[in-house]
Amino acid sequence: ESINALPRIDILVAISGGPAPGMAPGIASDVWTREFDAMVVGLIEIIDTAVGRMKAAGFGRIVVIGSSGMIIPIPKLAVSNTLRSAVGGYIKTLAEQVASDGVTCNMVLPGRVETPRTQAIDAATAKSLNISEDQARANSIATIPAGRYGKPSEFGSVLTFLASEQAGYITGSQIRVDGGYASGLKLANPDLHVIVTMGDGGLGIGGAHVLASCRRNLDLTLIVLNNFNFGMTGGQYSATTPTDASVGSHFLNQAEIPLDI
Repeated sequence: ESINALPRIDILVAISGGPAPGMAPGIASDVWTREFDAMVVGLIEIIDTAVGRMKAAGFGRIVVIGSSGMIIPIPKLAVSNTLRSAVGGYIKTLAEQVASDGVTCNMVLPGRVETPRTQAIDAATAKSLNISEDQARANSIATIPAGRYGKPSEFGSVLTFLASEQAGYITGSQIRVDGGYASGLKLANPDLHVIVTMGDGGLGIGGAHVLASCRRNLDLTLIVLNNFNFGMTGGQYSATTPTDASVGSHFLNQAEIPLDI
């Protein structure tokens, strides 16, 4: 009702409250229901009300604040990781459907920014690990390539740009403001040796992700478990099916031929 009372709506910056910290196992169903209504349904109702007014005006900027936990789950924020990801799916879907009306929809994913919420998370971590809050903060900062927490003004500058007329060609995006924290495969301990195993079928699909890791100079070992079973599930060729193999699905194999690597 408050939104409908406004003469016009040009910009909507939306964020839901942060749920209580907690691990994934053992969360009661009523907690999921309550938080889903608050963090997802409530947010969507506000956005849906605003987007109708924006479409009618031929201009609108919707910016939703998410979390870096949508990319790299934060261990003690299971509810937040899950439900903010649900909002992310909605925003990407909505962005495609209103772009031609002059309305953009984007999400900004903050990492650790100097806010009371971050201080509360550090305090909860310290308590659970029986360490000092200073140590918990230092451990957290050690996982951030920038070597520090972000400033609220840095985060606000990104929001301001996405809400501006100049950002009219950016929509459906999830923009990280996290000091490099969620830049890809997370190696909190650089001494660890990462070994990736992948099936011959999965290599054709997941290989792009492995290549992306290589482009970031991440040290990993790839083991391809190639059983040459003549194709992936469904009988279609995989990237490593032998060129003289016979597979079961004629229809799917019209799309691509095997590649002998």
